[in-house]
Amino acid sequence: MFSESYIYKDELLRYANDLIKRKEQRKWFDRSYLLIEKEIFFGFFVIRKLCESYKISEYLKSKNYNVEKFF
Repeated sequence: MFSESYIYKDELLRYANDLIKRKEQRKWFDRSYLLIEKEIFFGFFVIRKLCESYKISEYLKSKNYNVEKFF
């Protein structure tokens, strides 16, 4: 499906950097919540598609990550 996977990988990196910045965010607006939801949703969608297209390594697919929630 993804013949040019670097485009999607670059987008994932941008989402990850945005999420890291949001960890330090002090003021939260309605738009902030919508953006974080979008970044997480599309990020996991792209990861799933990259896995299905064999565009990431088995090592990376087997890694586990801790996910925290906050309100």
